[in-house]
Parts: sequence; C-alpha cells; structure tokens
Amino acid sequence: DSQLIIVHLCGQGKQEVLSRACDGDDHLELPIRAVLQQSDTPVRVFWAR
Repeated sequence: DSQLIIVHLCGQGKQEVLSRACDGDDHLELPIRAVLQQSDTPVRVFWAR
C-alpha cells in the first residue's frame, strides 16, 4: 500500500500529454489518466524541462 504516488515527467512534450490527460477521462487513450484520476492514493507530479 503506497502512501504517495510520484510522477516525474521530463520535456515539453510530456507536459502537453499531462495537460491532455487532465482534460479527458478515457484511460485507454492515455493510461496515465488511471493514475491521475484514482482517489485511493495522493499523486504528486514533478516536471522538468
């Protein structure tokens, strides 16, 4: 049982994918949505250029 999920992204392209993932709800289109939209474990996202 995790207490925290950390997602580390690198690059502008990944930031754009993250933005798309936050706007939709189809987990098959962008599987990261399943992680971001679950409510069992807090998620922290870190982005680096």
